Amino acid sequence: MGRGTVAAGIAVLIVGVIVAAVGGLALREAAQVASVVVGVVLVVIGAIVAGLGGRRPRPSAPVRPAPAPAPPAMGPDMRQMVATIAGLPEEKRQAMLRTRLEEFARMDDAPRKSAMRMMLSAALDLPESSYRALAKSRMQVLMGFPEGTQMKLMQTHVASLQELPESKRMKEMGVVKSLIMELPPDKQAMMKGMMERLGMRMEM
Repeated sequence: MGRGTVAAGIAVLIVGVIVAAVGGLALREAAQVASVVVGVVLVVIGAIVAGLGGRRPRPSAPVRPAPAPAPPAMGPDMRQMVATIAGLPEEKRQAMLRTRLEEFARMDDAPRKSAMRMMLSAALDLPESSYRALAKSRMQVLMGFPEGTQMKLMQTHVASLQELPESKRMKEMGVVKSLIMELPPDKQAMMKGMMERLGMRMEM
């Protein structure tokens, strides 16, 4: 309601006052009572309409959806970060990789794949000896996770690997195969079974 409603309310209010006054001065007793009643009613209506017209509804603030949580920052220089992790002592290297893999597991599919592809690509640029140390620690950490988390991370790892150049894919497969061969028989069986479920068969 705006100014037009306020004006209409005031007009009704004025008419009510006039009718009430005329009824009190000019008409016979019965008509006088009726006129006064009508006048009072119009006064009340006019006051209500005028009051409502003066109250403008406040526009409600738009509801903005909460922003989606951003994936953990990977650092300005991925290659340097990966090289630093690869050069750490085994215990510290596993701790760093466990933190990264836990972060990846909490991400949605698309950002997890993007982040893991960047890290894997940078890691495969390392000399093979450095990458082998990194991949060995990664495998040890991965085997310590629950099976559901293992499969989620391995599925994303395989999907990310498929988007890398063939030379990097071949390097990864060669290193992983040699690392599996070094595992105890029970761990070998576990890793082979996991890779088969992912559609990857390796001739040992």
